[in-house]
Amino acid sequence: MAISDSRSLRLATTSSVQESGLLGALCEDYLALRGRVVEVQAVGTGQALRMGRRGEVDAVITHNAAYELQFVEAGHGVNRREFMTNDFVLVGPQKDPAGAARAPTVFDALAAIFRGRAQFISRGDDSGTNLREIDLWAASAALPFGQPWYRAVPGGMVQCLAAASAQGAYTLVDMGTFLAQAEGLELRILCADPRHLRNAYSVIAVNPARHASVDYEEAMALITYLTGAAGQRLIKEFRKGAHPLFYPLWDPQPAGERAGPASATESSQGGKLGRVR
Repeated sequence: MAISDSRSLRLATTSSVQESGLLGALCEDYLALRGRVVEVQAVGTGQALRMGRRGEVDAVITHNAAYELQFVEAGHGVNRREFMTNDFVLVGPQKDPAGAARAPTVFDALAAIFRGRAQFISRGDDSGTNLREIDLWAASAALPFGQPWYRAVPGGMVQCLAAASAQGAYTLVDMGTFLAQAEGLELRILCADPRHLRNAYSVIAVNPARHASVDYEEAMALITYLTGAAGQRLIKEFRKGAHPLFYPLWDPQPAGERAGPASATESSQGGKLGRVR
């Protein structure tokens, strides 16, 4: 099936990239460079990958490696690339009734919240943040699910932060979204544990062999952009005040050395796109 040059690139993405403001800046830059509009559907990681499985989008941006690898290994996606990182952080009320700030690791902080039965707000939506939160609870040997002080507020990270602020509760959030949304919130960072809270973002092209309507060429152009000089430079320079919200994985090349769309051969071997996942 021929893909019209005028059609928008369909992208399903984790909401944190959108809510931080970064995705809007990337899409504007991509339009200026490629002349193609990116049609964004900001949803959780789980929902983005389900949209990819159904062929409803051309590419996905997600942040849960286990789900991403299952997606690729099942033949739904191709050419997975990690392209940026930040960290998750545990945030909560200024008074910190559970004493989470005194904990040496995020696991100890969650255990303290569990012991104190302190209010905790979860995404509860199969997003990358929600999936990571569940893994962290399991690793802390504290299972809060079903407890009256633990509840889900679906609808995105912004709504989750607002609920936590209003209720004096704890929650897990990526640093980029928290810094972008922190103004007006009665929350502070209580546990930053980079060793255990690294948060990597990947972009994956939907497999055109599964869905003839997929614009694979444009999906690969987006992957090249995000992992190339222009995209990596923008990610590096995107800040809230003096604070970077995300960190590029690849050193931006000098201006003018922007990579063009990747070929299928180049992408399968890594090439300038970085590591194959």
